[in-house]
Amino acid sequence: MNKVDERGKYFTERVTTHSIEVLVQTVYGQVRGHMHIKPGQRIKDALNEPESFIALTRITMTDAEGTQEIHFVALNKQHVISVVPLQEESQVLPHEDYYPY
Repeated sequence: MNKVDERGKYFTERVTTHSIEVLVQTVYGQVRGHMHIKPGQRIKDALNEPESFIALTRITMTDAEGTQEIHFVALNKQHVISVVPLQEESQVLPHEDYYPY
């Protein structure tokens, strides 16, 4: 359901983000996938937000048990050691997702 506030700002259930492919090293293994950041936002900015989790899609997760493909994961930032972008910022494309999670 779409809403308009008193100042005319339009709200929707869809969130416009930019998708950037990243390699995330966690305390349990590696996660390669697409991190979704707000337009004009840097990866560092997203990691410094107060939310405890970052959303990643189209995941390849590798740990001691092996490798698995996953569509979506909410990764707890407390387990993140590093985040490496696998593409230049100029290659980042707008992406629109619906997150019912």
